[in-house]
Amino acid sequence: MVRLIGFFLAAALPAFAVLPPGVPAVKEDEAGGNLSRVKVAVLYERVTDGVRDLDEVIGILKETHAELVFRGFWRWVPCPDRCGDLPTRQTRERCERRGYSYAHLEEAISRIKAELPHLIFVGAVPAQIVHRRGVWNPKTGEVIRYPRTWELALDPAKWGLPMSKEELQCRFGRSHFWVSPDLDCDLYDPAEAAAYFPDITNPEFQELLLSWAERQIDAGADAIWIDMLFRQASMLARLAGDMDHPAVRE
Repeated sequence: MVRLIGFFLAAALPAFAVLPPGVPAVKEDEAGGNLSRVKVAVLYERVTDGVRDLDEVIGILKETHAELVFRGFWRWVPCPDRCGDLPTRQTRERCERRGYSYAHLEEAISRIKAELPHLIFVGAVPAQIVHRRGVWNPKTGEVIRYPRTWELALDPAKWGLPMSKEELQCRFGRSHFWVSPDLDCDLYDPAEAAAYFPDITNPEFQELLLSWAERQIDAGADAIWIDMLFRQASMLARLAGDMDHPAVRE
């Protein structure tokens, strides 16, 4: 079962063509060594969500004899370092209620590790979404706003495949409610969609995705699940009708 939990950062990073400077390579046998000893894995998304306080979370982990927490933190929308960094009182209060900041994550992991020092904490980041209005790189502080976010979106025409960028984004967006599920894709407008499916071969998106993972590692996470890492390859393989197509190999 544990082997199916996912691609940890050590195993997933080779999917990128080039690692940015300063990112150390991790041997797969080092990553798999600790993992192979895990007998009890717990899915808990997120340990900071405010539904329970940290004492209750730790109590559950102890009661279940958890050795690994999967998706203990899930970065979906842009996540601030601290709630106080947000511009309005409403967003700051919502951030505190939801426990959705890297400061919350750092505190949670520190508390959990103090009680369960050998527990493996696995965070999670999405490879399937870029929000239209803006995303930010927590390592550099750079903010990418629309229309640059649209430039990160997957376009099958990049490999000469017979589907427009707008149609692919519309179809995926309908399934995720980023646009109306009933939208006629001929009427798709990227300026009105809530988010896009990004191109994982785009170096700028690779840097973003890696920054989201690294920030959780900096906060104390031991490993990272990259959600839908191979969804792009599977979609383009179906579209191309060829698993060996350059769009799939890349």
